[in-house]
Amino acid sequence: MLKRLLSISLALAVISAFTIPAFAGETPAAVATPAPEKQAAAEKTIVKGKIEALDTKEKKITIDGTVYTLGRRAAKAEVEVGDVVEATVKDGRVKSIAKAPATAKE
Repeated sequence: MLKRLLSISLALAVISAFTIPAFAGETPAAVATPAPEKQAAAEKTIVKGKIEALDTKEKKITIDGTVYTLGRRAAKAEVEVGDVVEATVKDGRVKSIAKAPATAKE
């Protein structure tokens, strides 16, 4: 009797796991996948800040306390510790980096 009750409960749990998203009009994959525009925005960002550490041999850079990996092009950029920079970062890797334009003082 207990085995039968457990097997029925398991069957109901499996059925409900696959039918609830169908009633909501979504598949489990659609629920887990972000929209393409949100995903693209999350992948590429512009980071502005001061270089605190730079190791071109190991291809590592620290900008405002965050460590990033340097891409090939970014590793060749002419920047140094103390420079205020703008960097394009995608998936934790600096794709391009340049000294930030000077701001006018008021």
